[in-house]
Amino acid sequence: MIEEGIKKYGYLAAARKSSLMRQGELARKIGCGVSHIVDLEKEPGKITLEELGKVYQVVGTDGKVVLEKLVSDFFVA
Repeated sequence: MIEEGIKKYGYLAAARKSSLMRQGELARKIGCGVSHIVDLEKEPGKITLEELGKVYQVVGTDGKVVLEKLVSDFFVA
């Protein structure tokens, strides 16, 4: 199920959606604007380690699994 979400939405959006958060809520929780979340979801390679850590802290268990897969896929590729 997680794989399907990643394919459909991308890593960051899948992590956010698995935690039932809207872009605005995630933006508020990590301290940025909604437009920045939109940009990161379109181009997840632009996320900084600091931002990734913040997102990891606020998403739920399934979201953490998605982000761990993002990091794993990044280092394997």
